[in-house]
Amino acid sequence: MERVLDGIRVIDVTRFFAGPYCGMLLGDYGADVIKVESLEGDTQREQGPPFVGKDLSTGFMAANRNKKSIAINLKTEEGKEIILDLIKKADVFIENFRNGVADRMGLGFEALKKINPSIVYCSISGYGSKGPYAENPAFDHTVQAYSGFMSMNGLSGGEPVKPAISIVDMVAGVYAFSGVMSALFKRERSKTKEAQWVKTSLLESITSYFTDAAVTFLLNGTVRGAMGSHHANLAPYGAFKAQDGYLVIGAGHSHIWKKFCELLGMTELLTDLRFSENGPRWENRAALAEILEKEFQATTVEELVTKLLEAGIPAAPVNTIGQALSSEQIKSMDMIVQLTHPTLGEMKLLGPAVKQPGMDIGRWTAPPVLGEHTRNILSEDLHIPEDKINELLDAKVIRAAD
Repeated sequence: MERVLDGIRVIDVTRFFAGPYCGMLLGDYGADVIKVESLEGDTQREQGPPFVGKDLSTGFMAANRNKKSIAINLKTEEGKEIILDLIKKADVFIENFRNGVADRMGLGFEALKKINPSIVYCSISGYGSKGPYAENPAFDHTVQAYSGFMSMNGLSGGEPVKPAISIVDMVAGVYAFSGVMSALFKRERSKTKEAQWVKTSLLESITSYFTDAAVTFLLNGTVRGAMGSHHANLAPYGAFKAQDGYLVIGAGHSHIWKKFCELLGMTELLTDLRFSENGPRWENRAALAEILEKEFQATTVEELVTKLLEAGIPAAPVNTIGQALSSEQIKSMDMIVQLTHPTLGEMKLLGPAVKQPGMDIGRWTAPPVLGEHTRNILSEDLHIPEDKINELLDAKVIRAAD
């Protein structure tokens, strides 16, 4: 089966998470993604513990499947010549340098469109390309803080909380991926096939995800704060303690609330003015949670969840990530794939969130060893002779896997 991006060549010079995640998604759909690394490798390779094998961080393994690795010293003239020769034959270029760095390296948009007039150039920055913060360094957690996202996580009155995953990086990577895909689609339909510059940033990406929280502020000035696991305007809608753990219940809407009370034999709550309508129910959510958790103490999480789901009331156990990834539901959705790594052997990694024709998981490859494809790319793509490759290796212009 022909894959969606068969024949599309991507040069990915990004590091850390957002850029590599974008490149990985393009590779998932069949693009030939060349990951250009320094001779020391993507910094993400050493970001641990935890590690797998000798020195591969799980963070690197999470964002770099379906890529080829070539290690080049871009501070040398010969190194620059190699990457420019690769870009001439590419369809997409992805970078996440700080603003201005790509230009100083001779890898800016204006420079690259001169040697490849139809290139799709993708830039992922921390705070965008203009404004007082544009030149500042940024990581996922600093943008979480600056954007206001961190202030909405955790318990009311508690300290700011960072979510357990680098959600800002992931969101930016997905937006960059969608921007590249739309640019490729536009190029395919265009007669001129002009170069396009796709720009996104960590701050723009996470801000766009605030949706109702942002609109609530913009329309009436209300600032949403931390509320733990509970909802900003529905109740009961959050995590509740049962006999042996926690479950989440979504019974805030009126028709579900009525069904919920009838199912649990708590119809007196329907006539209690504190809980009869969602408005007062939300205002008195702490009192409601105390009543519900007292009722739940005699029942296990599994018993409660089963009972609620059978009645069509949204509910779920609060699983650990291990419980979730081991569940039959996750397995049935093909969210776990098995790939073969060149040094570590068989390994399990996450599968795709989107399933569609043209995504051939059977042809996926594990994250590469540093410089694993250096020799092949130089030889087969750029037709550089073996003796010249050896000279470049000796001069530390490039690095190849042992």
